[in-house]
Amino acid sequence: MKAWLGQGTSWMHLGHLTTCLWLVAALIQTGEVSLTKWVKYVPCRGQYAQSRQRRIRRWLGHSRINVHRLSKPIIQAALATWEDPCLYVSLDTTQFWDEYCLIRLAVVHRGRALPLAWRVLEHASATVAFSEYQEMLTHAARYLPQGVKVILLADRGFIHTDAMSAVRRLGWHYRIRLKGNTWLWRSTGGWIQPNTVHLALGEVRCYHNVKLHKQQWYGPVHVIFGRNNLNGELWVVVSDEPTTIQTFQEYGLRFDIEISQPEYPHKHLRVDAGFAWLRTMGQSWSYSLLSNYRDVLGDSGMRAIAGTSPRQR
Repeated sequence: MKAWLGQGTSWMHLGHLTTCLWLVAALIQTGEVSLTKWVKYVPCRGQYAQSRQRRIRRWLGHSRINVHRLSKPIIQAALATWEDPCLYVSLDTTQFWDEYCLIRLAVVHRGRALPLAWRVLEHASATVAFSEYQEMLTHAARYLPQGVKVILLADRGFIHTDAMSAVRRLGWHYRIRLKGNTWLWRSTGGWIQPNTVHLALGEVRCYHNVKLHKQQWYGPVHVIFGRNNLNGELWVVVSDEPTTIQTFQEYGLRFDIEISQPEYPHKHLRVDAGFAWLRTMGQSWSYSLLSNYRDVLGDSGMRAIAGTSPRQR
């Protein structure tokens, strides 16, 4: 593990690398991003859990530790050997205290969310403008392997035509859920809204080569409608490729990112302290990629990245 994390990154001090290794070990032991649960797995001369937690926070906030610089070679090396024909990327937001928003972009694979990029901003809604995550998409595209089909999965808050155009310029595809009041234009039926389409429980209907939004006429795109056969909820997903029942299966992969959501802080935590906590979570969430990528690659894959054989370890 030390050889793997040490290669490809110039550490300012070996003590920083050692602490990072302990945090990864704590993450593997607990299975979640939670500083309070990590403390008992991180060696420290402090006798109290609070002092151990302060040590972790100091390390995560250290000005000489660049998380993105650390994660970039790991992500690139891990994804370089990607064998699946498609790579699904999920875009998601999480809101805290109605004051702050965490935007995350992750590869979803085998029930896990493998972090690519993230951002914390002061924002009173879980819905963000395209300008807030545009750079994230461009940044993440540099990590992804060439020659692999990339499909972006996103919820209703990301139904921005600028984002859809940007995704296509990157060479990606998209599956994005639509709001019920979105206007759709069909050449055979004019303008309709999803919430006016009557479907029986379990019924699915596809519309191809339609346009979005009366003011923009964005398209052509492809849309699939479906009504949940249990609770009757309407689901509508737009795609840049012709939709089939598999479109819903692909979109369902988006929910894997919610499994890796950071532990929510105490509701009475002061907002200013909460922002510090959220920034820390943005840092510590990145370390989940270390154990997640290790699980995906396996021991042989990790040795290949580190350039070592079993005898060299």
